[in-house]
Amino acid sequence: METGSARLERDIGMIVGVAAVVGKAVGKSAKTAVAVGGAARKWSNYKPPRCMLLSCPKGDDVQKQWDRLGRGCDIIDPLMFGAMLLNVTQHVDSSPIYGKGKHIVARNPGVKGWLKDNCRGINYVTAMSYRKLAETTCRAIKLPEYIPLEWVLPGTEREDEKRGLNPEGKTIAKLKRKEFLRQIRECRGRLCKLLDGVRSVNQLYGNLDKITNEHRQRVCSSLSGGYKNTSQKVAAYLRVAQTASKLLNPGESVENLDELIAISSDLTSRLRALRA
Repeated sequence: METGSARLERDIGMIVGVAAVVGKAVGKSAKTAVAVGGAARKWSNYKPPRCMLLSCPKGDDVQKQWDRLGRGCDIIDPLMFGAMLLNVTQHVDSSPIYGKGKHIVARNPGVKGWLKDNCRGINYVTAMSYRKLAETTCRAIKLPEYIPLEWVLPGTEREDEKRGLNPEGKTIAKLKRKEFLRQIRECRGRLCKLLDGVRSVNQLYGNLDKITNEHRQRVCSSLSGGYKNTSQKVAAYLRVAQTASKLLNPGESVENLDELIAISSDLTSRLRALRA
């Protein structure tokens, strides 16, 4: 016959066992809730990376775009070439190679190796300058990292509704499609404004300098020579100076402006003396 103390111990044991099972279930539920919450936080800001939106360009396509640059082209063509190289960068490996002692001894081929294997006659340094142009343009028009520059170039408006903005089939991305399209159209508007009246890469650099406060405009690029006399050379310098003066911002250093005015006055006096 079971005594009172034995019955009490059995009941306590059952209660402890049930409590342990319930506690384990609650703990598992809590972990599941945390995981779901983490996933929700992760996908609430879902932004597909550029490399998943576009496949790597083919070497022939990059080569054709490079050939267009050599034949004289519209200002859109350098941006397209640079945008293609930005896309190539997403797909190639340029990570460092470490030797003993964790010192970097080399790098994987990256874009340079890709161009060597897939294209012919493309100057690597010049190609990288076009990539930098595209990269600076992206920053100037505030283009999100997950939207390719190709999608906001003027003339691509009809393709907006066909864009594959959801390569992984995520529900949250479907909900944000309108937001993606709005960003594409806004950035295209900024780019069109940036390119308004631009006829050369140098002019585009000038507009970018105003926005980014950098100095990439090649002011002296037209002063390489080929003048018949000194007057032609002076005229060329004055035209370049006139173009560069458009980059001056109102309210810049008074000391600098006084110096420019003094130089201008001296030049005016010298030119008038030639008439006498």
